[in-house]
Amino acid sequence: MLQYRIVKCDLLKGILSFDCGFFETSKPSQYSSFMINDLRMLEEHYFSQIISITKHISMLIFACICILILNPVFLIIAVGIYLISIIVPAILKNKIISLNKNVIEANTEFTKSCDEILVMDNGRLRTHGTYDDLVNSGQIPALLPLAI
Repeated sequence: MLQYRIVKCDLLKGILSFDCGFFETSKPSQYSSFMINDLRMLEEHYFSQIISITKHISMLIFACICILILNPVFLIIAVGIYLISIIVPAILKNKIISLNKNVIEANTEFTKSCDEILVMDNGRLRTHGTYDDLVNSGQIPALLPLAI
């Protein structure tokens, strides 16, 4: 979780370092969607997965040692089943990437199409308005650190 916050802070610093011309040529909903939605997806699909992979590798090594001591033939069967569980996601990788891209695009479109956005700060309503109103009033860049 700490790494996730560091990435968000670095991204915010990068966005705030752009000159005003950048914000006039690109759509604000794209980088705010990236800050809020896409980094959460990055945490779920990358940072959490690193911990999960480490845990699974440790468990696999321990289980292999235990099974090798008990029954070597069973070890071959168990490793085969485990390899199948690794190969299937690798085969479906492109489909998963495509589906994630569709989710990102849908989140961006949803952000653009909201009639009203309520911005909360510590359980209290800080401001509200349409996305364009919040961007034009300068509220969105000021509120990005709150999403971290």
